[in-house]
Amino acid sequence: MVQGKILKTKFESALNGASSLAQVATKLGTQVVPVENVVFANPVIPGVAQENKVIGAIFGSQPNKLSKVIDGDRGVYIYTVKSFTNPPALTNVLKVKEQMEQAISQQVDQAVFEVLKKKADIKDSRTKFY
Repeated sequence: MVQGKILKTKFESALNGASSLAQVATKLGTQVVPVENVVFANPVIPGVAQENKVIGAIFGSQPNKLSKVIDGDRGVYIYTVKSFTNPPALTNVLKVKEQMEQAISQQVDQAVFEVLKKKADIKDSRTKFY
């Protein structure tokens, strides 16, 4: 993570006095990479990696403002949010509820089975008989 600290320091110095991502990118000698359709439920930056910290910061920020430098799991990031789009309202809430209940039920069943396996004191002696 030494390299991450070095990059973070470079990004912070490039961010000083900059009013846009283009200015920051010019100072760093790189290009701005536009990313669209980021979804809170799926914390993946398309074409990059899963970055929970960055996605959380994006959804906690205000549009058209430069972010602070964020040290993610796979890189160092600065972003500007153009806008947020509210998702369409759910049309069939009962179906979504049933799907969620079914998924949780399966997770619970699997978790209970794993706990039973860990707590069981079973010895396999079949080799003595067969």
